[in-house]
Amino acid sequence: MKSDARSRLWRLLSACACVLLLAPATALAATRIQNDDPAVRYSGTWFNLTRTQFDGGGATTSMGAGDRAVLGFTGTAVRWIAYRDEWSGLANVYLDGTLRATIDTFSSPPQARAVVWEAAGLPEGGHTLTIEVAGSHDASSGGAWVWIDAFEFDETAGPPPLSITTGSLPDGVQGTAYGATLTAAGGTTPYAWSIVSGSLPAGLTLASGTGTISGTPAAAGTSVFTAQVTDRDARSATRQLSLTIQPGAGTGQELMPASTDAWSVFAPRAQSAPVVSTSGGPGGYALSVSGGGLPDVYGGWRARIGGIAGGNYYRFSARVLPSDLASLRESISILLRWSGSFGPEETPDYVWDFKPAAQPPGALTFDRIVQAPPGSTAVDVDLLLQWSAAGRVTFDELSLKPSAAPAPRRVRVAAIYYRPSGTQSGYESVQRAASYAEQVAIDHRPDIMVLGEQLNVIGVPGTPDDKAEPVPGPSSDVLAGVARRQAVNIVFGLAERVGDRLYNTAVLLDRNGNIAGKYRKVQVPRSEVDEGMVPGDSVPVFDLDFGRVALLICHDLSFPEPAREAALQGADLLLVPYWGGRVTMAHARAIENGIHLALSGYDQASEIVDPLGTVLASIGEITGAPKVAVADIDLSRRFRETWLGDWRDISNKERRAAPYIYRVP
Repeated sequence: MKSDARSRLWRLLSACACVLLLAPATALAATRIQNDDPAVRYSGTWFNLTRTQFDGGGATTSMGAGDRAVLGFTGTAVRWIAYRDEWSGLANVYLDGTLRATIDTFSSPPQARAVVWEAAGLPEGGHTLTIEVAGSHDASSGGAWVWIDAFEFDETAGPPPLSITTGSLPDGVQGTAYGATLTAAGGTTPYAWSIVSGSLPAGLTLASGTGTISGTPAAAGTSVFTAQVTDRDARSATRQLSLTIQPGAGTGQELMPASTDAWSVFAPRAQSAPVVSTSGGPGGYALSVSGGGLPDVYGGWRARIGGIAGGNYYRFSARVLPSDLASLRESISILLRWSGSFGPEETPDYVWDFKPAAQPPGALTFDRIVQAPPGSTAVDVDLLLQWSAAGRVTFDELSLKPSAAPAPRRVRVAAIYYRPSGTQSGYESVQRAASYAEQVAIDHRPDIMVLGEQLNVIGVPGTPDDKAEPVPGPSSDVLAGVARRQAVNIVFGLAERVGDRLYNTAVLLDRNGNIAGKYRKVQVPRSEVDEGMVPGDSVPVFDLDFGRVALLICHDLSFPEPAREAALQGADLLLVPYWGGRVTMAHARAIENGIHLALSGYDQASEIVDPLGTVLASIGEITGAPKVAVADIDLSRRFRETWLGDWRDISNKERRAAPYIYRVP
């Protein structure tokens, strides 16, 4: 059958060669892609023919209904160049997943190198052009052949890319009038400004037309928010910013002792007591603790500070200079031990997270805002060295002050249930999922959406090897359009091809449609190994405009290590494309790491879980119809439990690494 079709094509071309018209396009400042370029991906049954009248000497053709040629490109204009004759039929043209035209490619006499369809004035960035064989023709044509000769896409720069150029905002003072103006560059003025996630400090507002933040801040603290600028042509750009309001006069008094006289040595056992010393330093004094050669060393300095009001917030900060420590996180312990009208059911707070200090090299800054438990009247501040025989640590620039509550980091999360079925290609499955995701974004305005695993595989016959594609590629381009148009972060799964290798991959797109990161499934199950999938080798984390996230995929949740890797790197939220399995494992990963988790399933209900394992939102019963679970979460919220404390603190500070050295032979 295929041989007969090929013979007919040759006869037709030979018969009409004498009346062939050449219709070359006037060249744009463009990149031309030939029919056999790897950038053009074909699905279905296509034939390649070589003739001098074709651009580049060759063309590709099909008459199979639903057969597709897909080009991913970056530019502001695109042209489809093709051969047309009396046996040519109808073709559907899709741009970024949307049907733009149905073209009758019939021509008598024949034309070669004809511009069959073109589009200009596209938004800058990535796009996907799809030519689909309709499998039909009008009454004038003797066949339904559709030809791909070449494509052109215009890379001529339009206006400079739009961006927010404000990198930081000046601090304000509680109760004092504030004013600062956001700035942008690129795009086409006028600009319109908005806040798309987070919020400004209470008492301040943003003027849409000017980008000016003004008002009188009502409370001290730091607010983290994402500003968006939109230009005249509906291009947009976002940037995460923070604004700190300092306490006004009479607030934020220093509670830390002014001298070393208030400090005493703390060591629960003489046999493991450290060597301690004091010296001058920034802020008036420095406190040092050394291991003294004791492997079991544990102890340091303690000061009791009164005047604590239960339920209020306090900010502890210190500079720490470590030397020869076995482990920074394990060896340095800063504890706030509350006391008041309660007993041991109220556990201490760790100040465990740190970042590099401005100076000297190697110094660290520990800084945290914590809430005193109700009934608190005092706090013991412990500065300790733990289990580091040769280690030494010096604490200076010590501070404890009343503070405003930490700025909320509110995030709206959407976990989508959409299972494509009956599609003609993996690309069509992605297009359908993208269409539903865009409607979710319009209806619910989430900050982040998560879709299912291997979207370009599910719903269509064949293997992942048949449908795997590069990233960036057609699937990521389609969903990038949704992310860009709706200013939403998106996570989705797909089968990825990298050279000769196949991966089960999750892709993260930011609000501008850029690829913010990707993750390759580490725990690949046997069924996927049998399909030729290979595992990834790391669990990266990614910073978005509302916080730090990590991506996992399905079977990864069956093991504790992937989620643990993400949590230890500071991930606030796990986003999981998930085919199906034991959902209790998902709840366990959230609980054991004290972390939020959003899961998009096929055989499992899509849901959002908090750090205690509580399901905040679920699609409920799976009926096959598209659904979405939506929840508003606050990544600044702590989840303290009686007798236990904040498990995220404990799992990050107390989790040991050195003893776990066994490797499976």
